[in-house]
Amino acid sequence: MDQFDLVVIGAGPGGYVAAADAAKQGLRTAVIERRDLGGTCLNRGCIPTRILLHAAHLLRQARQAPRLGLAPLPEAALDPAALKAWRDETVTTLQSGITQLFKLNKVTLFTGHGTLTAPDRVAVKAPDGTVTELGAKFVLLATGTVYAQPDFPGGELALSSDDILEHMDVVYPRLLVSGGGVTGVEFASAYADFGCQVTMISSCTLRGMDRELARSIQAMLKKKGVEYHEGARVKELARIDSGILCTWEDKNGRSVTETDAVLMAAARRSYTEDLFGPGVQPELDGANIKVDEFYRTSLPGVYAIGDVTGGKRLAHVASAAGRCAVAHMLGKEAPMDMTAIPSCVYTSPQIASVGLDADSAKAAGLQVKTRKLPMTVNGQSLVTREERSFVKIVEELDTGRIVGAQLFCAQATEMISELSLAVARGMTVADLSRVIRPHPTYNEVLGDLFAQ
Repeated sequence: MDQFDLVVIGAGPGGYVAAADAAKQGLRTAVIERRDLGGTCLNRGCIPTRILLHAAHLLRQARQAPRLGLAPLPEAALDPAALKAWRDETVTTLQSGITQLFKLNKVTLFTGHGTLTAPDRVAVKAPDGTVTELGAKFVLLATGTVYAQPDFPGGELALSSDDILEHMDVVYPRLLVSGGGVTGVEFASAYADFGCQVTMISSCTLRGMDRELARSIQAMLKKKGVEYHEGARVKELARIDSGILCTWEDKNGRSVTETDAVLMAAARRSYTEDLFGPGVQPELDGANIKVDEFYRTSLPGVYAIGDVTGGKRLAHVASAAGRCAVAHMLGKEAPMDMTAIPSCVYTSPQIASVGLDADSAKAAGLQVKTRKLPMTVNGQSLVTREERSFVKIVEELDTGRIVGAQLFCAQATEMISELSLAVARGMTVADLSRVIRPHPTYNEVLGDLFAQ
């Protein structure tokens, strides 16, 4: 039986980052992956979605060329086959990067399904059915989530985001999106920019985010032509000759919408199938693996990170948690500050937020004020003819400490890091107002905001 200091089950953004970090620090490390290096994020999530959204953004810009003083581009059209080829090339390149990372740091990769048979032992079942036993001082569980098929009638007709992103050469002329979270609004935005007919059924929009951000994203989607129904739920799907008939319900009763495809954007669950052998299951929190502040499970030497533990299911959270878990195994201080986690939505305009919004700050007993500026004061936004957008920060009234920020503008996802640093380090408006930002840039609007 091969013996390792650390065995990681799952090679997504949490698992592969943790494995490379552990190996760099001298731990003999193995990774078990049953599908593709990079996990859902790289293969069926963040990266393919970003490609979809970037293509949609470029197509939308091409169609609006006259606004920028350019001749119309009537030939600008979506090429689904080329879109999929772009996706495949990008994914392959990034997978190769992970392979090289493992080789460089002498991480041993096992292809197959990993099962924890004891706190210090993992069985790997290879695709050909052979089983290899691995011994481990520590085990890190990073198995992520999988699609959870809905249990309403006709639920098997629905698609997951995995389905659409793995087959990007198929673009549906009519798409019904169920779910108003990040995935739902991103797909609705992209398909609307492609010129498709989009219907959105949502119980709530961007739950947990600032209310103004949620209202702004609704207004943006409606302006793009999305038929938006909030406070509604899908109840039944049925196959008909012309596509799929979706029955949904809101406060006014039941309605039906005919569409070509239905995306269940919020239907995911923690992946723990055959992860634990008999008598070796850690404590769970519902369907998620329960961990403490150091990412330890209830089993000695067994840690868990990322989506399988619930919480904020974000790739960068999983990566940061992986590094923190490895540090704890080695008796070191956590290298990442987990108190200020940015959240991003890659629509157009983009959304990015960090820390507390005004309502949550007040609920936490803080006395705060909000500073807000429309991006119409920003030269770069006027140059690129951006639409309605704004930046906003929440500061503590007596100290000026920045406790949160909410951005709805072009390049918001690039701008949020400065504000994440401010929240994490307890910086004040006075601290950031001293920073010189280049002109013309989107980011310089922050200087104007702090000078208010």
